[in-house]
Amino acid sequence: MAVCGSSVIVGSQNGGVFISTDNGATWTQSNNGLPSNNVEVSAIACDASTFYTAIKYNGFYISTDGGANWTASNNGLPNSSFVFSLVINGDDLFLSKEEGVFHSSDKGANWSAVNTGLTDLSVRTLGIVGQNIFAATYSDGLYMSPLNSISWSKVNDCLPANGFVRCFANISDKIFVGTEDGVYYSDNNGVSWSSANNGMEGFIISSLAVIANNLFAAIASNDGGVMSSEDLGNNWKFINDGFPVYPYVNDIVANESYIYVSGPDNGSVWSRTIDQVTFVEDVNIQTDFRLSQNYPNPFNPATTINFSIPKDSFVTLKIFNLQGEEAVTLVKEKLSAGNYSKIFNAEKFSSGIYYYTLTSGNNRITNKMIFLK
Repeated sequence: MAVCGSSVIVGSQNGGVFISTDNGATWTQSNNGLPSNNVEVSAIACDASTFYTAIKYNGFYISTDGGANWTASNNGLPNSSFVFSLVINGDDLFLSKEEGVFHSSDKGANWSAVNTGLTDLSVRTLGIVGQNIFAATYSDGLYMSPLNSISWSKVNDCLPANGFVRCFANISDKIFVGTEDGVYYSDNNGVSWSSANNGMEGFIISSLAVIANNLFAAIASNDGGVMSSEDLGNNWKFINDGFPVYPYVNDIVANESYIYVSGPDNGSVWSRTIDQVTFVEDVNIQTDFRLSQNYPNPFNPATTINFSIPKDSFVTLKIFNLQGEEAVTLVKEKLSAGNYSKIFNAEKFSSGIYYYTLTSGNNRITNKMIFLK
């Protein structure tokens, strides 16, 4: 699944692509231009203007009209092999196939292999965190490379040997990975890893998502479902109310209002509102007016800004360019005392230095951030 703007996009096993623009109330099958038979979707991604999908053994496709029409774009890709994973970083796309990792710097028009340093080309999962990309191989562990010059190095220290990495997430300077033996995290950019499985029981994790500073994990087993952590993976709890008795969950995505999961009850899509599944920290604990350094920084194209206010007040959070011109207002409203998180997506802006300013009453804090395309 993927979420872009008002669209929720789902890739099915045999029916191709389905799109909803009303938070899942109705769905439209959108396969014009895709292969006519056995349209099994193996990967989906999107940005503000373009949808991308990979069809099992039938290549890579692009839609620039909201999924109404698809066009094959396989220049440089091996023929008739399975696409395992697809990730986006601005105009740069990366996908993994049975022949390794491939990169496009022109939004999928042309592709080239980027496998220097990989000893196992069967890369099952890709993830982008900050200025690095991770590649999880089938039999040789986890690799990492800088995005600006692809050369892979192994980063397996303390990861389980009996299961490859299936998914990635990052929050509060920590990188989280979901494996076939639970969740692990690194706070040193992948140099070493630690278990984050208290209450997790070493489940197979198929998807991770960060929503309102809460971490969510999809459990890919018949006694699974969705688990959430309010404390950066230190403790986990199930949030399975409403699911079938044996919820097998494949994927988790979210927009501003809803969290969506796929898998329970024979491959269907389920949703809950964000406020039903997220935790807001007790306001009595927080006493500081604080604006944290954005993460990641530098970033491309999105970064997270966390801030805290000690009492109910009218708050603004604004982004300014280097010339002091206001670029965007992220917050302009009265807020209750507590901790907050906002995402700044700079996709439509130019690379460079930006400042973000938090104002509440007579309190004002400004920090610097760097946007690098």
